[in-house]
Amino acid sequence: MRTFSSDLDFNFNINPMKKLLPILIVWLLGTSLHAQNIRTQQFNSVELGAQRTIKIYLPPEYDPESTDLYPLTVVLDAEFLFDVVVGNAILFANKDEAPQQIIVGIEQNRRNERYADSSYNLENSLPTREGQQFYNFVGGELINYLDENYPISPFKTIIGNTVTAQFINYFFLEQYPTFSAYVAINPYYAIDIPSMLLNKTGGIKDELIYYYLSNGDYNVDKRKALIEDTNSLLSEVVNPYFKYKYNVFTQSTKTASIGQSVAGAFAFIFELYS
Repeated sequence: MRTFSSDLDFNFNINPMKKLLPILIVWLLGTSLHAQNIRTQQFNSVELGAQRTIKIYLPPEYDPESTDLYPLTVVLDAEFLFDVVVGNAILFANKDEAPQQIIVGIEQNRRNERYADSSYNLENSLPTREGQQFYNFVGGELINYLDENYPISPFKTIIGNTVTAQFINYFFLEQYPTFSAYVAINPYYAIDIPSMLLNKTGGIKDELIYYYLSNGDYNVDKRKALIEDTNSLLSEVVNPYFKYKYNVFTQSTKTASIGQSVAGAFAFIFELYS
């Protein structure tokens, strides 16, 4: 069984239609171009003791017989985020500003699974039993399955929104992080996570790690302030192996910021490629 481990000490006045237009355009683009390249399947998880619906997007040039490897992007909250991520991936790849990617979305919102999956203990900010099970599923079962069945490159990205954006940090805090890039959209940080992230960044070496963070004036004051505090800590990190980007959106909405964040994250993560 995969258990959460880390090298850290855990003592622990724009028109609304204008705001939505970029998301609508990306969604329509994705819907028209990628419908034939998506597989939806049920994944039988031993860790969760249940089935989970996953969606797998394969780029147009995907050939299972080829030796080409593709970066992997894992998308939590797939009901909300998957189409936006795929639409942006298609756009960036067509503009040669990012490589073609294999994108896997995990549906979580039926029966409010996302809250149990992302749950943590208030006393130490670490995953609850349910959170640990979902962590084991994503980082163990799902990644192993994808590595065995698809030509996945070592470069892997994970994307979350609000509560699931908080959850992705547990992979960042691993002694040997599962993912190379983390996209935290308006995260609902647990209270200890910012200091844990800061402690982790100093020990990153040998491999580039990307961390993208977004915020906006649409967030409630308490959550906005915690994200701002996290940015204050991470923006001062001096480590050539830690690449960090922060976007704060004004005159936007939480929904509109999803598309803005995904586009901003891809531009940041794949800057060297483009």
